[in-house]
Amino acid sequence: MKTMYRKSMVTLAAVTMLATAGSGAAQAAGVGVALDNKALKFQMQPYLQQGQTMVQLRTVVEALGGKVTWEAEKQQVRVELGDDTGFVRIGGTMLVVNDQTFTLSVPAELRNGATMVPVRLLERFGVGVKWNAAQNRVELASNGHSMSLSLALNGEIESMDPAKATTPDAFSLIAQTQEGLVRLDKTGRVEAGVADQWQVSPDGKTYTFHLRPAAKWSNGSQVKAKDFEYAWKRVLDPHNSVQWAFLMMDLEGALDFNSGKQTADAVGVKALDDRTLQVKLQHPVPYFLEQVAHPVFYPVNMAFVDQIGEQHGQDPDKVLSNGPFKLTEWEHEGMMKLVKNEHYWDAQAVKLDTVHYTIVNDLVTSTSLYRQGVIDRLQLNEQEFIDLNKGTPEYSTLAEGTTHYLSFNTIKNGLNNKLVRKALTYAIETSSIAGIQGDSAPATGFVPTGITDHLGGEFRKKGVDQIAQQDNVTKAKAILAEGLKQLGRTELPPMTLLVDDSMQKRKIADRIAADWKQNLGVEIKVEAVPFKIRLQRTQEDNFDIALMAWQGDYNDAGTFLDMWETHNYFNASNYSNPEYDELIQQSDLTPDMGYRTKLLSQAETLLLDDMPVVPLYFNNKSYLTKPYVKGLATHSFGFLYDLKQVYVEGRN
Repeated sequence: MKTMYRKSMVTLAAVTMLATAGSGAAQAAGVGVALDNKALKFQMQPYLQQGQTMVQLRTVVEALGGKVTWEAEKQQVRVELGDDTGFVRIGGTMLVVNDQTFTLSVPAELRNGATMVPVRLLERFGVGVKWNAAQNRVELASNGHSMSLSLALNGEIESMDPAKATTPDAFSLIAQTQEGLVRLDKTGRVEAGVADQWQVSPDGKTYTFHLRPAAKWSNGSQVKAKDFEYAWKRVLDPHNSVQWAFLMMDLEGALDFNSGKQTADAVGVKALDDRTLQVKLQHPVPYFLEQVAHPVFYPVNMAFVDQIGEQHGQDPDKVLSNGPFKLTEWEHEGMMKLVKNEHYWDAQAVKLDTVHYTIVNDLVTSTSLYRQGVIDRLQLNEQEFIDLNKGTPEYSTLAEGTTHYLSFNTIKNGLNNKLVRKALTYAIETSSIAGIQGDSAPATGFVPTGITDHLGGEFRKKGVDQIAQQDNVTKAKAILAEGLKQLGRTELPPMTLLVDDSMQKRKIADRIAADWKQNLGVEIKVEAVPFKIRLQRTQEDNFDIALMAWQGDYNDAGTFLDMWETHNYFNASNYSNPEYDELIQQSDLTPDMGYRTKLLSQAETLLLDDMPVVPLYFNNKSYLTKPYVKGLATHSFGFLYDLKQVYVEGRN
């Protein structure tokens, strides 16, 4: 019985070696070809044709143990490789393998008596093909995998260590190779991970997690409760300066240890035995399990970390996995490769054999790779490419869990009046602003779309606009006049809108300033500065109005609303309302998720009545995804996707 062809992922970044226009073919200077890590020698050297690397078919097939036969009458070659039989005609773009027909991106051709074909043709015979940038060669694997996926990374990630990672890309990769006590399903709800069950004390302050016996590290050793205790205390250790340690501050004793006032023994996390982890909180945290799903809470193997030292997480041999996949290759600035982790407790549910990542920081290049089928899913982060692909079948958006907003410095003269702030808010055409930044949506509150209400729905209910700028824009002038009257002024004092100096942020700021001039007759200067300067000035209260953004750390509305409590570090607006503070504090103490949602909704309503901030738009991420990619779970926070249930079906 003939085998179905097995298509491996190709990470051949051929577009980076494009022949010059009009040259037809160019020598692929210095490009080598290796089969199972052994260099091949060709009579006719590889070259580029229309951006594709062409290789001598006979040399490769015979090295694989196959046979190539020239059929002169039909001007075609017959390939027999294992159980697969294929035909390719010289000058033609059709390839037939086991009665299946495929299209070649570049026609096969004769060159000095040798049949030359695009190297990707070999995929149809189950041969793995990838580009090794470090060694400037195409690498072929005779044992191509049955199911693979290819993704793109915009740049090198900082680390595969949960305590050292800082970016969504890094956390997303870690989420494929590691697993915490709990996971999030495709709807964002908590489900069992390493812990197969847990109990919560009546007061909501003590969690007891029971680890499943089948949970193992990729070296076959048991995942133990002490791996979690060690990992969490390592994150909180002040000597490690972990950026995301703040997510653990609800643990009993965490703040004191992190600030150097107590030892690690004071932290409320303890391995009672190999399979039981006890966690104590300072107060009930209704969203604690959602927090625990964040990669910063993942375990690390203490013995392994001690053995590796500071380089932990920096190379494949310095990463130990307990998740669905494990890291086997990492060519820094080039590519990464994950393979299915045979020691994962739920390995039978993992369908992909390999996941290849191509590191490409140029969207022109990565889009070309996507069009060629080299990449199966791609994020579009530039407006030109979003506009070009919006509306196509493979285009989609994902709520990012991010709100872009203006922060009013409420201690500044003029901005200390609620009506002035409301007038400036209502005068902005947010629908136009949203169109400048990707495929975003005008904000209808401060909590963005994609955030759960913990009751089976979204906190941000559809159709409810708590700001209603479009309805209020005609009232903006009158509201401003009343606010100035309350201040005893006839006009606003000079003000500046502080923004980052990126092109997109400048465009948004200029549009806002134009709306203020047109709808209010108010002139406000735009000042664009580097991000670090803008951040420093907002932290030092050295601004009037600032364009800012906030992305949720976990799936709960509180991560957007508690920042506006009085004296909160992130409260750049210097907003203070005792009633608001009380609502936030009550919401954090109740174990009743329905009541918590009600309190947070009341807090948001109060925030938008006082208007210390102007929600402008909810950011969406834009993607191109091949239709054969199935079962992908996406998230708006923490990490971007989950590949555990992904499979490929119908790829030609």
